[in-house]
Amino acid sequence: MINKKIVISRIAIGIMIVLSLIATVTKILTGFDIDEAYALALPYRGLQGDRLFADMWEVHQTSYLLPFLFMKIYSVMVPSLDYLVLYMRGVAALCHIGMSVLVFFFCRKIDTIKEDKWCNTIAFSAALIYCNFLPKWMMNLDFSMLQLWFFTLFIMLFLAGEKNTGRKSQICFWFAGLVLAMDVLAYPGMVILYPAAVVMIAMKTFSKKKSMQLSWKQMWYTIGSFSLGCLLAAIVFFGCIFHYMSLAELFETIPKVFMDGAHQYDFATKISLYVSQWMEVLSQTLILLIPALILTIGFCFLYQKLNFDEKYGKTDFFYLLCLFFELEVSALITFVGLVVSWGPFRLQVRYIVQFIMAIFLIKKLQKLQAGNNISELNRIWWLSLIAYIGILVASNVGPTSSASYLVIGNILFVGLTLLIGKKQGKITRIFSVAGAALFVVSLIMCKGFYMRNTEYVPGDITDGLVKMQEGPLAGIYVDSEDAIRFSSDYHTMKDMTNSSDQVLFMGTESLCNLYANGKVVSPTTISTPAFNEQWVEYFEMYPDKMPTIIFLAKNTVDNREKFFAKNPFGIWIAENYDVECMEETDSLCIIREK
Repeated sequence: MINKKIVISRIAIGIMIVLSLIATVTKILTGFDIDEAYALALPYRGLQGDRLFADMWEVHQTSYLLPFLFMKIYSVMVPSLDYLVLYMRGVAALCHIGMSVLVFFFCRKIDTIKEDKWCNTIAFSAALIYCNFLPKWMMNLDFSMLQLWFFTLFIMLFLAGEKNTGRKSQICFWFAGLVLAMDVLAYPGMVILYPAAVVMIAMKTFSKKKSMQLSWKQMWYTIGSFSLGCLLAAIVFFGCIFHYMSLAELFETIPKVFMDGAHQYDFATKISLYVSQWMEVLSQTLILLIPALILTIGFCFLYQKLNFDEKYGKTDFFYLLCLFFELEVSALITFVGLVVSWGPFRLQVRYIVQFIMAIFLIKKLQKLQAGNNISELNRIWWLSLIAYIGILVASNVGPTSSASYLVIGNILFVGLTLLIGKKQGKITRIFSVAGAALFVVSLIMCKGFYMRNTEYVPGDITDGLVKMQEGPLAGIYVDSEDAIRFSSDYHTMKDMTNSSDQVLFMGTESLCNLYANGKVVSPTTISTPAFNEQWVEYFEMYPDKMPTIIFLAKNTVDNREKFFAKNPFGIWIAENYDVECMEETDSLCIIREK
């Protein structure tokens, strides 16, 4: 006879899978913002023949390889760029679901989990969290998604290399190095993982457990295999670069890449920003932890008062605090947005708090499972921490905005609450399952109900949405006001250009680079442009790229008279183009040559 608990568990997981698929379809069909536009503008430049570093001074340009491949396939199959956003989102969704399946099978092989009777429940929970957890809450092949996928594969291969021996182990480490190199290309800050991984391998020579210990020869052989994987990817990448530019030219160009303004901070400014941002994290953490702490104290008091410790087993205060925090914040994300204006970026500090809690839960599990190997869980946590540090160092946004990169760490947190929960009393076990389920539901809300809008403006799918009928955005439902602007800009740029034009778009909406006929000419299509000396230098270095027509977004320049008189690139435009006779639409200024 089938156990009722197993039946209920399967039904619950089935419902979660269906909701996750619905959320995926919703994410594919709704919303659009400037960061996603930038993720499409990058590979489009490659599609029109622009070369890395030589023609492109994009700060995220090394992440364009995979999206370029899929965009190239689309351009071969379809004569226009209509429905491009829909296609790229579909590709990203399939890749993400595939990675979620890999996470499921990977979790089932972790030593601490594979022998546990809750193995499948924990593995399904991990896969569902991964499927619904998007680093920047948009479904596209941008650098954040690529970073997550390659980082996940790196962890899987690195741990597989540690578990296996001989030739199989070396192959796993070789592939781990190769994947890490791809991760660095997606997000250069991930280079910090290389020395961290080497140190982890070296430390195995001092392991007290003979089964995990490496000899000095094995250690150097393993580090060599890992490094060779990294080196191969580097050789191929730089081989392609040096095919059209010299090492001296590359060194000359690299500083120009970081002149974009959005990533230009001196050391003192960056430290000041970090301090203020982490103070904000601390204040948000206290605000969220205090109610959870009160609930935990109240529950423990009632639990002992009613003698439940004798009937249902004893409870652990810190573990209960973790559960109540998870339940509290997940409930806020899930339900508050139904009555007030909300968005997927709200309360992201919860990911940081849960990640920190996870290391203490690992220590607790170690005590409960004395003698069992939990080194894999430690490895996952430390690698996640190092990756997060790499993201913070390379990023121009703060720890809260980047907290959703802690996907793996939060999966670890939920898995640990389930593993420890089954060793607690009956009521605590119920809380652990409820916490995991509600956390997944909160992620489904972030992915499928709330919409990511520019500047993190709150919004959801109940807003007045309009379906785009033409251009790259065809088939996507967007805010009605945005739809009018998107459609107007598309027709303006399409109608006012021809195939021989060299088109410069100046604005935050990078998708406009895909609207015009002719070729895009621009140092960078970043969604946070700073029109500084970088832009002047680009066109002075490449006079053959001089634009024949310029489209200036009105919302980008507040005072056009001041811009053309004092801004370095504004002065350059005024000297070379007829700014006195510019044409205007509701959102664009059209500037032609004198």
